[in-house]
Amino acid sequence: MVHGTLLYNLIVVLTTLLAPQSEQRRQSLAPATLSTTADSAATHAALVLSISEFQVAWQQAWQQVETTRMKRQGSGLSDYRRWSLVHCHPDDDLEGALPKSKTVRDSVRPSSASNTMIQSRTTWYAACPSWLLVETSDAQELPGGRDGVLPESIKRRIVDLRLRLISKLTQASAQNPKDGWLSGEIVRFQLDQGNLDVALATAKSCGAEPWWCEALTGYVHSQRGERTVAESVFVQMDAKMSPSQRCQWNDVGVFASDNERKVYNAMTCSAQATLNTQFWWLSDPMFRVTGNERFVDQQVRRIEVAIRSSLAQDEWHPWDSKYGGDALQTLTLRYGTPSHYTWFGDTLDMGHSTGYLELRGTAGSPPYTTFEYPADRVHTVPAWAAALAPFAATETSWNLATHDSATGAIATDWWPVEHFKPLRRLVQFPETQVALFRRQSQSLVAAASYTRTAAIPTNAIFDVLMLRSSGPTQLDSLAQIAIKSGPTLAMRAIVPNSPAIISIEGLGANGTMLDVRTRFGIIPPPPLDSVRAGDLELSDIAILDISNDSVNITKPDEALLDHMAGTLHLDAAHRRIGLYWESYGVSATDNVSITIRVGTLIEVSTLQRVGMALRISDDPNRSITQQWSEPDANRGTRTLEGPIPVQQRTLTMNLSQLPPGEYALEIAMQRPAGKVATKTRRFTIDQ
Repeated sequence: MVHGTLLYNLIVVLTTLLAPQSEQRRQSLAPATLSTTADSAATHAALVLSISEFQVAWQQAWQQVETTRMKRQGSGLSDYRRWSLVHCHPDDDLEGALPKSKTVRDSVRPSSASNTMIQSRTTWYAACPSWLLVETSDAQELPGGRDGVLPESIKRRIVDLRLRLISKLTQASAQNPKDGWLSGEIVRFQLDQGNLDVALATAKSCGAEPWWCEALTGYVHSQRGERTVAESVFVQMDAKMSPSQRCQWNDVGVFASDNERKVYNAMTCSAQATLNTQFWWLSDPMFRVTGNERFVDQQVRRIEVAIRSSLAQDEWHPWDSKYGGDALQTLTLRYGTPSHYTWFGDTLDMGHSTGYLELRGTAGSPPYTTFEYPADRVHTVPAWAAALAPFAATETSWNLATHDSATGAIATDWWPVEHFKPLRRLVQFPETQVALFRRQSQSLVAAASYTRTAAIPTNAIFDVLMLRSSGPTQLDSLAQIAIKSGPTLAMRAIVPNSPAIISIEGLGANGTMLDVRTRFGIIPPPPLDSVRAGDLELSDIAILDISNDSVNITKPDEALLDHMAGTLHLDAAHRRIGLYWESYGVSATDNVSITIRVGTLIEVSTLQRVGMALRISDDPNRSITQQWSEPDANRGTRTLEGPIPVQQRTLTMNLSQLPPGEYALEIAMQRPAGKVATKTRRFTIDQ
């Protein structure tokens, strides 16, 4: 007698067989070129039935393994947490899924569930991916491909069944060599079987639409670990698509918020293509490493969605939209195939989840599982605003991962809009200070990154490059240094006077098995040769770490930028700071007045409105003001005379009297009765 999950599987199979051929494939970009004769339709239906019979057999084998696990493990705290993610409902109705005790219910409900929920656009089904794989040693990543979850005694039977299925599909493909659906299914099952060479030969001999054959070829290369080759094939695939196919395939709106998605959808395909190119350029994990791992991974995900959604179900889940399959497509595009699924049996499936869905007019779609990933992933895509305006990006436009401050492990209460697993572990510097200075026809960029974080091991060694990229195909190396992890990494370089992305990337060396990076946009100020006589301009303000008494700032020089502070969060040991900045257009004999003020953000914004009118009553516990006039022989100034004089300036400030909080430091300079030039640097004083 067929019951529970298998009954639903057979219903899905019959629905697939009875649906018109075009409807079966409406969710997939994979091309189908079978003729519409009765004979070919019957052949196709028979093949769909054969695939579905295999999938049901595989699912039965997997459910047997899960049933054994449940009997062995019993119900513990981790299972309760998993239950709440299996029964991940848009209206948060978890009755029957969690213990009756409110205290226990509150303790096991994952705090990030509402942030991870991916709801179907057409049904009440939803999926909640999670990091829960890390919470128990019983659950493991899928080892050795899809069949890795099966014990050898069961796997042998599954391998034999799949071999027979591949034989049927191959025979049908010989009769219909232009059928892209058949080519995709054969490649898929050959890969599941572990036949990488045969899968590659199948893809290369594909007779379907050229772009789809390139897609399958690149897909197999990626599964063989040949990512650079795969990327070049995917570029060829893109060139062979029609404009409409390309527009649909390259859609990155899945990573946008609802409002951002509306704006994206309103763009022309040409405008979307420009944004897509910028998006993947900025998502490249390491500019210095050949190829773009993240882009390749996304192409793989799209191909897997195209193959699996060409039928109503796969071995684990229905993919048809009426069962909520669009949520699975979104999940796969954002996070890839889960590394582990937990299932709790037919009784729970039928007693809660299916009942919940059917009460709301949605067809049930068992089995219901968790969607679990190990916490070894990184989030490399930029903030949406950065994709729109790359050169205005700051280092906070990327957040590779959130780490536990004590252990350095990825925090499991954090969940990004996407993630992927890089070939090597990748860590982001926690903070970076950036400053730009004018030069004759170029600019000087200086950056200091704070490296002291539990995620970066003590005494780790890195080969660090400062790189400049003005576009997806433009990359220049600016500076290189070998460092051992410590409090600060400082680098500077001369750059062209045009907008660009600066990426500071360290490859682990001498046994260090992780890489580090930070990335930000720059829009350099006009160069010196564009400043007019009589103008007065200021550079950015660099805050220097002078906690080391050997740092002498009494003699201004740009070499002091090697002592820039990597963090603008000042602790008790760093309340005495140094400042370095430059003025342009002021000679050693010019009369100017200078005011430096440190205050809360509100106070400083008031200063900006009133200019140099600083004769106001200040709260000495919340602000510091210094004011003087020059020429003054007692001030630390070095003047580089020329058509446009450059003055390098330094100053020491003691901020110990200020209470913790957020502050802004503003420098204002003015000629007598002239225009005021100002620059501001924000920082925080910690407890």
